[in-house]
Amino acid sequence: MSHQLTFADSEFSTKRRQTRKEIFLSRMEQILPWQNMTAVIEPFYPKAGNGRRPYPLETMLRIHCMQHWYNLSDGAMEDALYEIASMRLFARLSLDSALPDRTTIMNFRHLLEQHQLARQLFKTINRWLAEAGVMMTQGTLVDATIIEAPSSTKNKEQQRDPEMHQTKKGNQWHFGMKAHIGVDAKSGLTHSLVTTAANEHDLNQLGNTDHSVAKQKFRITNWSTYNKALINRGSLTFWLDDEAIQAWYESATPSSRGRPQRYSDLAITTVLVIKRVFRLTLRAAQGFIDSIFALMNVPLRCPDYTSVSKRAKSVNVSFKTSTRGEIAHLVIDSTGLKVFGEGEWKVRKHGKERRRIWRKLHLAVDSNTHEVVCADLSLNNVTDSEAFPGLIRQTHRKIRAAAADGAYDTRLCYDELRRKKISALIPPRKGAGYWPGEYADRNRAVANQRLSGSNARWKWTTEYNRRSIAETAMYRMKQLLGDSLTLRDYDGQVAEAMAMVRALNRMTKAGMPESVRIA
Repeated sequence: MSHQLTFADSEFSTKRRQTRKEIFLSRMEQILPWQNMTAVIEPFYPKAGNGRRPYPLETMLRIHCMQHWYNLSDGAMEDALYEIASMRLFARLSLDSALPDRTTIMNFRHLLEQHQLARQLFKTINRWLAEAGVMMTQGTLVDATIIEAPSSTKNKEQQRDPEMHQTKKGNQWHFGMKAHIGVDAKSGLTHSLVTTAANEHDLNQLGNTDHSVAKQKFRITNWSTYNKALINRGSLTFWLDDEAIQAWYESATPSSRGRPQRYSDLAITTVLVIKRVFRLTLRAAQGFIDSIFALMNVPLRCPDYTSVSKRAKSVNVSFKTSTRGEIAHLVIDSTGLKVFGEGEWKVRKHGKERRRIWRKLHLAVDSNTHEVVCADLSLNNVTDSEAFPGLIRQTHRKIRAAAADGAYDTRLCYDELRRKKISALIPPRKGAGYWPGEYADRNRAVANQRLSGSNARWKWTTEYNRRSIAETAMYRMKQLLGDSLTLRDYDGQVAEAMAMVRALNRMTKAGMPESVRIA
């Protein structure tokens, strides 16, 4: 079909001002490789024969793209072609000739779905961008977002979509799917997209969304040390060492009335750590440690499980390591630990009840050593920004920069960072405005967002993506030590959570893989 203007469209071309829709469509006209895209679909597109002559392939592809860009249904897209001249011209159509109806638009979409051409089109565009030197393969920004779906069972099957699932983000439950997106770190262009159920963990799809993983190869340089560290994680003498044995009983003179404590704080801490590492109950931990002492011929006894339960409410579990000096990047995040409630299988089969209780664990991790520097446990209704000042005050080490996600984009967090003279790496929310006063770090991030249209370039230049190390630490903790708390008293839960952090730091201190890029 000719792209020449007709008399019906000539008045539209003489108007003085271009709308935002016209500007956007003119950019898409120049940017997208239409010939490459139509070549992907052409083998499957109907050819002219004895029936009605099909609309040009490029016309239908342009209509399909506009339908996605403006989130239009088939009927709304048909109406837009009649009402909006800029969209009609972009599709290379005219009112002088017949326009595609909603059925034709629907059939084209079904054609792409039937032959799975959408992903091939996506790969074609990415390949064209890479050949043009726009998209690089040296770094990837990976994130995931939840796409809501109807949770109602008022349908023919009287059940929810089996491919969807519920998940909790913040304090709110969602039902639907999750889109895992990989973005080129330099250009901000999306190069990969994977969809899963909403309860899929973000890290599980890292290999499918990080296109730099397949192109970069690394080799572990300290395999001997790291392998020994992995073996030591199961060693009893690694967790019950000479320091704990020598300080097992309390030697200090009691400073208050009442029966003196027989066991030291280190003994109670050791029991809590062993309980988490080997996934034991308090009673089982008591029998386990007593058997170790018997095999070692050590004249010690494990504290009674009731004593551990009571002492856990007041014991101060120390999780900090001997590492000292300046911290270049401190990365901060939080995660939920379940106290009690239904298991995941019951929730999936029969739905949830209102008796699931969570605690929120806040962590600050040194991105260089992977050690947890600050940790705190709070109730689930405490926001990340409210817990931030108390968390960051746990350390007196000099910190050059602190990175956290958008939940920490509050004046409370920025004021605390400015008080400690720490550079703030917190992405502002979409459409954020400038703050008056001494908020230079945030205003600089807002300026970058307005200049480039997103936070992607700012994240790349500030090395904000080191914040993923905090998520890795939380993932390691849940995989190695469990994702729930077993003690019922809140103060005991604090001690149990800090014992988990202590165990994780000890594993990290024993050895972490050091890798170098080889390809």
